[in-house]
Amino acid sequence: MATYEIAGAGTLITASAGRDSERRTVFAWSVVDTDGTIVGQGALGSGDEMRSGIDQDPSEDEMISTLASFLGAAAESYGHAMRNRTPLEDTENGTLFGPEVTEWAYLNSDELAMVGADDQED
Repeated sequence: MATYEIAGAGTLITASAGRDSERRTVFAWSVVDTDGTIVGQGALGSGDEMRSGIDQDPSEDEMISTLASFLGAAAESYGHAMRNRTPLEDTENGTLFGPEVTEWAYLNSDELAMVGADDQED
């Protein structure tokens, strides 16, 4: 299991669960608010878990960065929907997560953009 604490925003968690029948690595994920409340999660078997590419073996830390990227895309869609007064469902990535997670991502989009930045500088 990998965790990444985002100061002032919460914690991202990923956990590997092996491979599926398509040879993709499956990861459960959770977004936890600063008060410990689970904002959202992709539990194993829920259909909301993350999957790697075929025959890819990413680390749990890499999946934290992937989760942050997906959250960032959802946040952009949330902002677009708010600015243009359009339904979230009509945006490109507005339904990647449930509405609570998408709003959390929007409110913490600057912090999410920094996830993995330290790794990319090395």
